[in-house]
Amino acid sequence: MVKFREERSILGLGLNTGSFHDRYFILSTVSLRMYKEVRSNRPEREWQVKNLRVYLGIKKKLRPPTCWGLTVINGSEKQEKPERQQWYLCCDTQTEMREWFSTFLTIQYDGNVWPADAVQTRVTRALPADTRHAL
Repeated sequence: MVKFREERSILGLGLNTGSFHDRYFILSTVSLRMYKEVRSNRPEREWQVKNLRVYLGIKKKLRPPTCWGLTVINGSEKQEKPERQQWYLCCDTQTEMREWFSTFLTIQYDGNVWPADAVQTRVTRALPADTRHAL
């Protein structure tokens, strides 16, 4: 069970509405599903994991119930009008937050979070022996 809050504005004035609510989430290799209750058969909402950007942390001004949370942004740019949804998932512990974040990354990068071609070998930065700086 995770605390959930959606970023909404009143009449585009930038005034936040709503608060954090308990929701049940299931994260699969394809989608993130949100259920109102554990016993629900049909998800209240569903998002494609590949379209989500996940960031560690939640704005303090939102007054989250705990400091352990994720900011999730869904940017569907394939439509005529790009839509941007933003919401917050608040976890009970730091370990739970890290597990959610690492699972998101693992799914989004097909388990290849640290690809071999991106890891550079350590390069020593030794100057050649004849290089001297004069004043």
